[in-house]
Amino acid sequence: MLMHAARTRASARVIEAHLYALLRRPRGPLPPDIARTLSSAVPEPDAVTWVVHHRPRTGRRVVHEMGVDGRLLSVVKIGARDDRDLRWECAVLEALQNSSDSDCGLVVPTLVSVAESESKRVLRTRFDFAAIQSPPYRWNIDMIMLAHRALGKLHDRLATATATIMSRRPKPARAMNAAARAIETMSHGDFTAWNVFLLGRGSERRLAVIDYEDDGTRPHWWDAARLVVTLWTERRLNTRDLPAAAATLGTTRHKILQYIDMELRSAPSAVEALTIPLSATRKRLAAMRW
Repeated sequence: MLMHAARTRASARVIEAHLYALLRRPRGPLPPDIARTLSSAVPEPDAVTWVVHHRPRTGRRVVHEMGVDGRLLSVVKIGARDDRDLRWECAVLEALQNSSDSDCGLVVPTLVSVAESESKRVLRTRFDFAAIQSPPYRWNIDMIMLAHRALGKLHDRLATATATIMSRRPKPARAMNAAARAIETMSHGDFTAWNVFLLGRGSERRLAVIDYEDDGTRPHWWDAARLVVTLWTERRLNTRDLPAAAATLGTTRHKILQYIDMELRSAPSAVEALTIPLSATRKRLAAMRW
């Protein structure tokens, strides 16, 4: 599960070897401040190993709690008490737990607990990893179709939860123009390969989707366009299959270009810091015809 962001089998093996070495030679007990923080939000009694990393952009710590057999038990996000995006993710997950859970093809993390101190907010989540398939995944047409179905289910569930959570949103997810607002829907906001896990096999395959801090109202095609762009720029999807993938997800080259333009306007410094800047991606897409 910790290797889900790997793009190739070779990179997955490198990460696997590195993690194996780290787990064979643990650095020692958890720092006291992290241990106290984890214990504040319904401690995970079966955890024996903790993989902790710091996210510089958000200032959060993310802790993967693992059992004696190496199985991931839960994921804990630790942020500042006034972290509005983390507070928002809590609200979204709470609302999704209360929405219909009869949908097939989609798995949403269970919100286990939330805790606050004078300075910190702690969010612990989990889902059943028993049927998880080994990443990285092949983003062929079958996987794209599975993503399309899961995205439809997710949008339905977010729409059901809208009345509960929108009053608690501390800020708009994105600045939209008038034309975009006319066809807005609740979206995930970061529907990408690194936030998706494949569970099960054959007709039992489902996608688990994580990270809900960017949920908000956007054009109905936003999530599909973001998935296509990120898959292509990370070379998980080749240029030959790009038109078919976009069509399967219900989006078009024109909408993908709109998505890129909106990203460039809203956060130019962030998206231009990528390995392949979005401005270069837009130039290549604009030259294509399908």
